[in-house]
Amino acid sequence: MLVENIIGSLASFFIVASLIPQLYQIIITKTCIDVSLETYILLIIAQVLWMVYGIIKNVIEVFICNLISLLLSILILIFGIYYKYIKKMSNNEPHENDNHNI
Repeated sequence: MLVENIIGSLASFFIVASLIPQLYQIIITKTCIDVSLETYILLIIAQVLWMVYGIIKNVIEVFICNLISLLLSILILIFGIYYKYIKKMSNNEPHENDNHNI
């Protein structure tokens, strides 16, 4: 039982840790050109299902690991949408001081 707990804890740690570099990269570079937002949508669905599984099976570790991963994935998706679509659209809008009728 101890070995199973150690393996489960390590797996949980690495699942959560695997999302941090992508989130950090998006925040620092303020871009997500090469990030597949569709992948994170699918990942979010999987994490919610794993959380439901953890509740049904009464395995709090599965629930908590996927809750933390879900929050990180949602942040990646929010920043991704912002930098890929919203920021891009706001940069393409003409500014007040632009006079195109000269």
